[in-house]
Amino acid sequence: MVALRYAFDFDRARSLALVGTTAGPDAAVPDDVRVALLDDDPRASVEPLVTDELLADEDLVAQIAEWRARDDPPPAVHREQLAAAEAFDVADRLHEVTLPALVLHGTEDRVWPVEAGRRLAEGLPRGEFHPVERGPHLVTVEYARPVNDALLGFLETQSA
Repeated sequence: MVALRYAFDFDRARSLALVGTTAGPDAAVPDDVRVALLDDDPRASVEPLVTDELLADEDLVAQIAEWRARDDPPPAVHREQLAAAEAFDVADRLHEVTLPALVLHGTEDRVWPVEAGRRLAEGLPRGEFHPVERGPHLVTVEYARPVNDALLGFLETQSA
């Protein structure tokens, strides 16, 4: 969302890589995901962001929960972030963004469903949709290799 906003307001970018996002407003966070994301328990708040496979690694989940408990902003900030994300709506202006844009989206994203990413790419004049099979919302973490491969491939086409 930040990259899209930047593309509307400034002309320095040469291309965009948009990962796990939406142009709004038709992509509302499901109620069960909202409750989990706003849970004060760091472990509960990470559940909708990752795969069940990652959650099965109790040691890793404990490390993430500890890190989040120590370094995350207060819950009020999470509520404000979610509210801002849900209020974001540039869907009717996407035609103004004429930069080449790669839209990467995990097919199992529970925060912004994959269809939100597909619609985003379709709305951009030079948008290219790249689904990451089985990828969760934090697709850049759990599926770093295919995400990086897609990004590098896209960037190589831009510098040619």
